[in-house]
Amino acid sequence: MPIKCSYDKNGGVILIGTGTLLAKDILEVNRSIYATHEKIKKTPYQICDYTKVEKVKIESEELIKIAEQDNEAALVNPGMIIAVAAKKDLTFGLSRVWEAHINTSIEKLHVFRTVQECEEWIESKQNIDRS
Repeated sequence: MPIKCSYDKNGGVILIGTGTLLAKDILEVNRSIYATHEKIKKTPYQICDYTKVEKVKIESEELIKIAEQDNEAALVNPGMIIAVAAKKDLTFGLSRVWEAHINTSIEKLHVFRTVQECEEWIESKQNIDRS
């Protein structure tokens, strides 16, 4: 599976995508991390590391479905923060389109070029020690 999901010591979700990123992979991992309201409420943030993604095969309708999953989770946990790292222009651009479909405050999600920028931004938003 091109997306590896793990949880850090603070309860944050770390997603690492590699190879070819498909909508079904994101939808599947979202179903897992959003499985219950309890799981969603315990998730302070997500870092989606797509810096190693080589190709993206996501249609616009699929991108909207992904955004809908995140919007539903945000209703359960409005304080959850999502940061996306996307190195390649196509991945970055599609992440920005996804961002435009999210109904939460721009303060709660952002797309960056590096994972370090994601981590620094999340720390500034929640003052979390990720070491």
